[in-house]
Amino acid sequence: MASKIGPSYRHVADDIKARITADEFPVGAPIPSTAKLMEHYGVSSTVVRHAVANLQAEGVVIGHSGKAVFVQARPSEVEAERAGTEQLAEEIAGLRGVLARLEANLMDLYGKSGYEYPHAEASTGQEESGRHERLA
Repeated sequence: MASKIGPSYRHVADDIKARITADEFPVGAPIPSTAKLMEHYGVSSTVVRHAVANLQAEGVVIGHSGKAVFVQARPSEVEAERAGTEQLAEEIAGLRGVLARLEANLMDLYGKSGYEYPHAEASTGQEESGRHERLA
């Protein structure tokens, strides 16, 4: 393997992803064995296993040590899914903020109208309509 800056396993993983993108290893097909990857890249089994473990963690390949490892998804599909998931997480975080402000406003409104805010009902999602006690 040519000398490059950075960990060897990352270079192996990046090259395998490039080969998947080029359809050398299509989705559903196995990638070469650890021995063949070691020979191809001129690296140890530890480097290959670490590269494959990283590809598994990213969702690009699926398999188990000692058994065949298969291409699960193209790197671009994994990246698109990750970006979509991150965007969804941001939207959920924003909604949580909106809900917190809404609940604070409701608590204030209940207090101003002389009613006790139904904390237990709000936290469990159960509502008993019409059963709010008027504060004296």
